[in-house]
Amino acid sequence: MDTGSRGGAFRRALRGCTGAIAGGLLVLVLALVGAQLYAAQHATPGPGAAMIGGNAAAAVLAVACQWFADRSRGSRAAAAQLAVLAIAAAALWFSWWR
Repeated sequence: MDTGSRGGAFRRALRGCTGAIAGGLLVLVLALVGAQLYAAQHATPGPGAAMIGGNAAAAVLAVACQWFADRSRGSRAAAAQLAVLAIAAAALWFSWWR
């Protein structure tokens, strides 16, 4: 196996991982909306509009970056994949761990 094929496998794996992360952010937004609807029906506090809006914005940006990465090659694709990771990290940090 030559170096190019290993590099190609790594790039495909990275693209798959960042795609899963972008999709996971979308699923997270759907779960937050569901939790807010449940909370509204049971008169309990839910996640709130700010948390849902922030996570939704992050999900849209991450999916857009992943879409760009899927259609690009080389350093442009790598930069878009790095952006997906940075967006996901920022969304988790500011919405959940802070």
